[in-house]
Amino acid sequence: MPTIYTSGTLARAAGLSVETIRNFEKRGILKPQRDQTNRRIYTDLDLVLIHTHRQARGDKRHEKGEPR
Repeated sequence: MPTIYTSGTLARAAGLSVETIRNFEKRGILKPQRDQTNRRIYTDLDLVLIHTHRQARGDKRHEKGEPR
């Protein structure tokens, strides 16, 4: 059974802020599903997409706790 993430749990798992997760959504990198209460839900595939996107860009700038 796949892991289901909320915005906050996905952000923690990826080492990013929720704001960065929302930016990825605005840019079309992530396309979360919605639950019955309209909350965003993400899967392991979304976590892989984040890591793949960041590796492709060599992007380490927005890791949580790092200066932007």
